[in-house]
Amino acid sequence: MTWGLTGGIGAGKSEVAKILRQLGVPVLDADQISRMQMQSGHAVYDSVVATFGRQILNDDKTINRATLASLVFNNPALRAKLNQLTHGAVINEINGRIALLKQAKHPLIIVEAALIFEIGLTTILHEALAGVLVVIAPKELRVQRVLARDQADPSGIKARMNAQISDEERLAKATIVIENAGTLEELRNTTVGLLTTQLAQSTNK
Repeated sequence: MTWGLTGGIGAGKSEVAKILRQLGVPVLDADQISRMQMQSGHAVYDSVVATFGRQILNDDKTINRATLASLVFNNPALRAKLNQLTHGAVINEINGRIALLKQAKHPLIIVEAALIFEIGLTTILHEALAGVLVVIAPKELRVQRVLARDQADPSGIKARMNAQISDEERLAKATIVIENAGTLEELRNTTVGLLTTQLAQSTNK
C-alpha cells in the first residue's frame, strides 16, 4: 500500500518522514529525487541548463537551486516550464522505486512530496495512492520553525508559504490529518499511533 505525505513549509512533514523511516517504513522523498535528477549526467540537468542558461550554474557546473528558484518564484510561466522539465522524470523515478519496494514485499510505502496535490501526484502514479497524510501547524509556529532552521528572512518565509496552496486546500483533500503544534515527542507518538492503527489497517485490506 502506498500513501502520500505532504504539508506546508515548517509544518513538520520532514519530521514525520524521519520518524517513519526510524520505524522501518520506506519513504521516497520527491524533493531529494528531484535534486538527483538535476545533477550532471541526467537528462533533466541538460534540459534545465539549456532552458535557463548557464547563469544558474555554480563554478563546479552544478545547478544553483537558490538561483534557479529566484528566477521562477515570481514568474508563473517560468515556474510552469521548470515543472514541465522535472516532474515527469521525478514521477517515473518514484514509480520505479515503488515497484522495487513492492517486489521486496514492503506492506507500506510513503511518498513524501511538498507539491503532492499541486502536481497531481495522487493520480499520476501508476497505482493511485491509498490516501494522503497532511501535516499542519499554525502559521506563526511554522514561521518560527523555519527561522530557527534556516535563519531566513521572515518576509521571505511568508512569501514561500503564500506561494504554496493553503492548509484549507490541503485539508479538503487529506485522508488523515496530523496536527503538529506540540513537541517532537508528541509528534512521534501521533505518528506511531497512526502506523499501528489507520495505516496498518489500510495495508491489510
